[in-house]
Amino acid sequence: MTVVVENPFSIFLDLKGAGINAGTLYIGVENQDPQTNPQAVYWNEELTVPASQPLDVLGGYIMRLGTPARAYVANNYSMRLRNRQGDQVFYVPTVGVLGTVLLSIVSLADAEATTVAPDVQAIQLLGYYAAGDGGGALYVRSNSPPAQGGFVSADGANWAIAEEEPIVQMFGAVGDGASDDTVAIQDTIDYVFARGGGKVTFPAGRYRIATAQGSVTLPYDNGSLTAAAAPYGPALASEVPDVMPYALNLRQGVRLVGDNRLGSTLVGAWVFGVSPISLAQVIGIVSGAAQDENTVDVSLEFLRFENFLIPWLVKGVLVQSFLSHVNFQNCGFATMIQTAERVTYDSVRIVDCGAGPVHGGWWNWRENTYTAANIPNAFGHGWTDKTRTKDIDFSNSRTRSAVDDNLDAFLDQYFFKTANSTTGTGYTSAPAVGFSGGGGAGAAATTVVDLGTGRVVGVTITSPGAGYTTAPLVAFTGGGGSGAVGVAIISGGAVVGVALSRATCPIPGDAQSGFINRAMYRGVTGVAVTFHARYGRPNFTNSHRDWFVFGAYRMAYNGGSPYYNLCEEFYVERVGFFDPMNFGPTKIMGVDYVDPYLKTRPPAAIFGVAGNFNKNVCTYFDPCAFLTPINTGGQSWEQLQYNAAYVTSAQVSNSFMRADYRLSNVDNADPSTFDHYLESANLLDASTNLTVEGTSSPGACTYTLRRLQSTRFGNLVHFNARIAYTGHTGVGGIKIRGLPFSLSPGGGGSQQLQFYGGSGVVSTGVIIAIADNADDAVVVRQYDPAGAVSNVALPADAELYLSGTYITDAP
Repeated sequence: MTVVVENPFSIFLDLKGAGINAGTLYIGVENQDPQTNPQAVYWNEELTVPASQPLDVLGGYIMRLGTPARAYVANNYSMRLRNRQGDQVFYVPTVGVLGTVLLSIVSLADAEATTVAPDVQAIQLLGYYAAGDGGGALYVRSNSPPAQGGFVSADGANWAIAEEEPIVQMFGAVGDGASDDTVAIQDTIDYVFARGGGKVTFPAGRYRIATAQGSVTLPYDNGSLTAAAAPYGPALASEVPDVMPYALNLRQGVRLVGDNRLGSTLVGAWVFGVSPISLAQVIGIVSGAAQDENTVDVSLEFLRFENFLIPWLVKGVLVQSFLSHVNFQNCGFATMIQTAERVTYDSVRIVDCGAGPVHGGWWNWRENTYTAANIPNAFGHGWTDKTRTKDIDFSNSRTRSAVDDNLDAFLDQYFFKTANSTTGTGYTSAPAVGFSGGGGAGAAATTVVDLGTGRVVGVTITSPGAGYTTAPLVAFTGGGGSGAVGVAIISGGAVVGVALSRATCPIPGDAQSGFINRAMYRGVTGVAVTFHARYGRPNFTNSHRDWFVFGAYRMAYNGGSPYYNLCEEFYVERVGFFDPMNFGPTKIMGVDYVDPYLKTRPPAAIFGVAGNFNKNVCTYFDPCAFLTPINTGGQSWEQLQYNAAYVTSAQVSNSFMRADYRLSNVDNADPSTFDHYLESANLLDASTNLTVEGTSSPGACTYTLRRLQSTRFGNLVHFNARIAYTGHTGVGGIKIRGLPFSLSPGGGGSQQLQFYGGSGVVSTGVIIAIADNADDAVVVRQYDPAGAVSNVALPADAELYLSGTYITDAP
């Protein structure tokens, strides 16, 4: 008789096909966790010699007293194998008779071509494409074809992957920086999500994310108003929703975890300064892609993102989630999060990006953007509360360029907009762009048209020209359509962008509670962290510790309206302040001037909207010329380090209502140089110099209330005003005089401010306020649905609210 010599023992392999050494094997109740729900295991078929768990595995064999052995159970069972380090090799929820040898197959392609014997309950792949490529995984029989991570063998049997903590290679990712790993990574995410959440592991490598797998709708106007928004303005024409493609959809309960030693990088296709800034760019990761979907308990850990316009965008509310040891490099914005609640950033590095994390500020008061059914108060949506940042490292070796202007313009147009889109209709091809006036020459550009809607959706500068002292006029011709309007953005005498104009909507604000200008968009590029406040909603109880900020040309932290916030241990260097105003860049703090002592522009450490920088604690900023603004009590400032040769007076006070900081060693010949920061008290009645008159005949009235608050940074003035009067005899439209500083004759002819109406004001269209620089006054005007412009009639009795930011040449 001839007998074939076979191995009588089961062999357990690692993911590279080698026998497990010093591993542990757990046997448990079927379909339950074998570590927490073990079942009895025995060393003999009669089930009389019990074995203790976990079973030891050496060289791939179950060991008993140093010798390979078999183990037995009475029922079907679950199984988990861990390696020497305690990492899970595989988990099988249900297996038949213990001792059945797992069928080992080299690759997925080989498994699909194999006819598997009926008694085989599990298949161990030694690799996805080839043995040892890291994609080896355990598969078990399935009654139906699995949605992700499965295959059908040649005999028609369905096999489903059975891994509790899968790595992306098990679903086909390569990680070589050249292969497109998008689909494989999404399959891994979907697999983990379907199992109730867990970890998706990225071994060391570079994972190219290049394929759009869905799209996310950006804030838009469907022509209707929520009940909360209705008092603040008329319904405008419905917009065609703008969308952006995304590669990966990160859903609730899923953690993306990279290699904490060798590094795991997700690589996009957007190149800073080269690729267009447009809706066509693929967002790396989106959470909450569906409307009214919140995202809870997700994380990014030990990952690096390179070359994305937006690496991670969260629509809706991100709750109880965190980023830990995450790097962003050469991206437009690190994160874009609509609303954050209990989010943690720990050890996050931002290098050569346009901006760091950006929270809030989305245009969300139209019911299409976030419905009142899900968020009862649509105004309140967009906050950042109970969010922690620790060990934030922001550094920038790039010089500020037109790319920054265009990034801000992109967000202003599609996310932080305050207007309904009117970028033309009927275009079947790209219209030509022409520039005229402005004192310069040579500017040229091309347009981007959405052929589905016939609208102009973008303008790309092909030649910036030179010598422009004011913004040139922009004209669109040809292309088969009409109605596109744009305003040129200039910087350093060159045209650096074109902002497409839109029909304005009033921004709602609660004047009674003093939050009238919280919605103001101030730009995010050149800011390490931005927490926008929107529609009167402060940002509560956030804490920030251990920051290093170098080369943020605007500021370290824009807190929006911080309330009960904590800022500790900030090191701020080479940080200035540069802000666009009226679609044109205007330096309001600092110029390209290197101070011999600090080797920097005047650094702005913290910015909070005037009126609600309240009850915050800040300790140890080094070096720091000033923190701004503070105009309410309850602040605590400690251990502020600065160079006495640079700052000639103390930076802050715990309880002041007026401060005037003068800096030395600054070239005051440049009118845009920051040479003082001035914050006024709340001025009342006659001390304000505010007056209201008619545009045709000034008239007179009796004032019952006049309140003015302002903050000045260099030549830029931010203010809030409230005026109540009775018995006005003026004729014509509404004209307001007495702003805190005179308007600049060189400020561009006119500057748009925010007017919030008030009692007694009657309008037939959308109201705006225009600061007439030549007349040093503000005129209130309206746009009717047909686009005609007219003055708003001066009422005899009224209460008016006005706010905004404008340029002054006053000393």
